[in-house]
Amino acid sequence: LSTEERGLKLAENEMIIAAHNEAASGGQSNQSAGEAGHHMVCFVSAGGHLYDLDSLSTNPLSVGECGDTEQLQTMALSAAKAYMDRNPEGIAFNIMALVQEN
Repeated sequence: LSTEERGLKLAENEMIIAAHNEAASGGQSNQSAGEAGHHMVCFVSAGGHLYDLDSLSTNPLSVGECGDTEQLQTMALSAAKAYMDRNPEGIAFNIMALVQEN
């Protein structure tokens, strides 16, 4: 699958959306009754680049070239932190890493 197709699959995955909605509605937020809104971000390495797949964007955003695993982890962590820094008082987010076990 292309990077765009993977992003669309994540955004359409009912299990991920349901898990997010359950966590959001059971948390400490002032979420109104009904279905919680969802905004998902995923960082994907493809072809030596790190991409930001933001469900609110129409296209993947290239974060930059990444060589080795350490550089990939550093770039992904920095990009994720940039999302959190936009609203430092906010607690209405979750971070999840999908990794392949060696």
